[in-house]
Amino acid sequence: MTVLLKTICLIEDEPVQRLLLEGMLSGAGYTVICFESTDGFRPNVSSGEVDLLLLDWHLPGQSGLDLIRQLRQSDRNALPVVFVTTQDDEASMVEALDAGADDYVVKPVSRAALLARVRAVLRRSYEPIASPCSYPPFSLDTDQRQVLVDGQVIKATPKEFDLLSFLFRRQGQPCSRQALLAHVWKTRVAVPTRTIDTTISRLKKKFQLDGRHGWLLEGLYQQGYRLFRVNQSLPQDGSA
Repeated sequence: MTVLLKTICLIEDEPVQRLLLEGMLSGAGYTVICFESTDGFRPNVSSGEVDLLLLDWHLPGQSGLDLIRQLRQSDRNALPVVFVTTQDDEASMVEALDAGADDYVVKPVSRAALLARVRAVLRRSYEPIASPCSYPPFSLDTDQRQVLVDGQVIKATPKEFDLLSFLFRRQGQPCSRQALLAHVWKTRVAVPTRTIDTTISRLKKKFQLDGRHGWLLEGLYQQGYRLFRVNQSLPQDGSA
């Protein structure tokens, strides 16, 4: 059985702290991607391959606070963010949380406390929301694992339900094939591209995710797929 592990991006410019935090996280089973600054971080965000961002406040060039403000400018990026910083004053904590941080940890931090905070944020961000989940006119009953459109049940296979649920939870965000493998197929082992593309195509056709219900599932060149709400329906024949 393949164990699904989360990927955490750590942005910390101080080498000793970076090694310390990386060791705490990797020792707990997380995949950790490290950067000394925000420069190399954006490609990982756009590909949807990072599950949580852990960052310092003071960084070369762009600060951690500036980065999270940039991420939160659009509701299309809901990546969980945890600050780990020496900024221990209440005003800084409030500023970070108001900017969109999910948690705020002051250095020095113990391994147990850090991992508990990380687990809590990941749990809030990725565990199934109370059923049913509503994305009008869609409703996902996670207990019965049923998809309803305008109150009518549309039969879905288990994989179709998992995929649709994941895309709705990440609505507006690019989802790479690697992210779909990890979160829907529950593996990081390569699955034929045709398998993912065929399931996506079937999902789009079955649930008419071509704009007519207010939702569009689109392919993104070299990135994967994205499901987002549209203001105006596409033609009823599904052409675009």
